Amino acid sequence: MFTVIATALALAAFYFAQRMLDDRHWPRLPFFPRMAIGAPTLLAVQAAIPLIYSGVQPVLLAPQLHLGRNPGGLFLGAIEVLVGFCFLTGIWDRIASAVLVLLVVLAFLLFPPLDVLAQLHWVGIAIVIFAIGRQAPEAGRPRRDAGWWEARVSPQMRWSGCER
Repeated sequence: MFTVIATALALAAFYFAQRMLDDRHWPRLPFFPRMAIGAPTLLAVQAAIPLIYSGVQPVLLAPQLHLGRNPGGLFLGAIEVLVGFCFLTGIWDRIASAVLVLLVVLAFLLFPPLDVLAQLHWVGIAIVIFAIGRQAPEAGRPRRDAGWWEARVSPQMRWSGCER
């Protein structure tokens, strides 16, 4: 409880300092802009490690959410491993982010809600990777155009079908 109160007070202090200085981006530390480009990649890789570990156990997102070694548990574990692989490589990271959110929703159906509430941080991670992407080429332009995925599937493929 002390940690929650201390965190709330620190956030309030930073919020009011930001308002008093009239600077939305305060504190302007010089290393923040340099970190902005690598942060999504670091987040994706750090998220992939526990996802892959959880998938091979098999547990759903956390050790207290045991899936069992039945076909359904092994299938969900394989999905976790695939999401982790996508986050590691950057291939289909947007789809993997959506699947990760679905895994959290599924966890609410399979396990007690209080156990799953502790895993809501996965939704935040998924949103960041979905919006920004695993590899941000520029801090100002984090995600490629809407048709970025077409080049990954095949240079000849288009959404309307295969055009030659």
